[in-house]
Amino acid sequence: MNILFVLNGHKFVSYFYEPLAQYANSLGSEVDLVLPKFGKFNDSQWPLSSNKPSKIELVRNPFNLIGFLVEIFQRSFIPQKTDILHVVTTHMIFLCILRIAIRVEKFNGLFLMHFIGLGRYFGTKGVFPFVLKFFFKLIWKYRKKENVAYKCVYLNDEDLTFLKSIFGEKNIKYLKVPGAGVRLDQFEFNYVPIDQPLKLLFLGRLIKEKGIEKFLYLVDDLNNHTKFQVSCDIVGEFEDSAYKKKIMNLIQDLELKKVIRLIGGVEKPSKFYEAAHFFIFPSYYGEGVPTVLNESQYCGTPCLASDIAGCREAIENKITGYLVPSDQRNDWFNKFKEMAESKNYEKMCYAAHERVKEKFDAKKLAKRTIDWTIKEFEEFLVR
Repeated sequence: MNILFVLNGHKFVSYFYEPLAQYANSLGSEVDLVLPKFGKFNDSQWPLSSNKPSKIELVRNPFNLIGFLVEIFQRSFIPQKTDILHVVTTHMIFLCILRIAIRVEKFNGLFLMHFIGLGRYFGTKGVFPFVLKFFFKLIWKYRKKENVAYKCVYLNDEDLTFLKSIFGEKNIKYLKVPGAGVRLDQFEFNYVPIDQPLKLLFLGRLIKEKGIEKFLYLVDDLNNHTKFQVSCDIVGEFEDSAYKKKIMNLIQDLELKKVIRLIGGVEKPSKFYEAAHFFIFPSYYGEGVPTVLNESQYCGTPCLASDIAGCREAIENKITGYLVPSDQRNDWFNKFKEMAESKNYEKMCYAAHERVKEKFDAKKLAKRTIDWTIKEFEEFLVR
């Protein structure tokens, strides 16, 4: 059996393929990987030594019409031997369905659409998501139907509702897999008793939709309106220079230079999770199930996060962390105070760790995904 993974090149997406590829290979499947040349990825990350990832030409900006046309009509990147096409992220799924529909790609087999969150495409409001949904439904209507079985993996229930509005419920099966999970062997539990200063952490993509400003305003309020002393790390890479400048100016305007450290991107985030008292995640993005929330909780660090789809899957409210059902600055301040002053802080740390160990083990989630996919492929062969 030949499985081809197609990724968008973002380093965080690699979390979704590595355990899957390793488990599929252990079952005797031949596994290949395709990703854009610009992707932040090196061949040493590929878990299988027998082959190396193929690289394809893709433009970074999907909103550039000329660039997207180049993507559509570039040379074929799906080998004819492929039995299972496992495509991750909205952009790559849209591209592959379209290329197969217009016969740029010749594919017969099982097409697994793995949505890891609605993201910038469908997770925000405006004209663009509406137009994109229209075109997605259009290409789905005219997709190649003969000798192709379409399956869909989704991460949370709100995503499922949206995906059904595009693909419907006939001629497609859905499987819920709550995220990439946590590679338990790469992280350790470390209970950090409450003391001063409180160590706050944000880790992830430094983009507007992740709510970095909200994090800074929370720190400012804690400095000015409570007895708490705080020390904060922001770990990750800015993807836009203008946004980086905006954040740097805000840190200066709020006089937070002494309490905020901008760490940059890191390969091994475990030490930051393990040292923190609280993980702050004020995203208003189209989240799937944020891996960073589960990594943090496994390390024993409770999370304060937006009460949105994905975060609700990761956090059991007031048991393993707190959810904030508002984007109002004062609500974030009050929820943090409630969590930080809770007499159940230690219990929350242990509960967070145990819940992730039980529900979000990356190896178990990978096994569930691949076992289901192979079963569906075998049924496709005998139909």
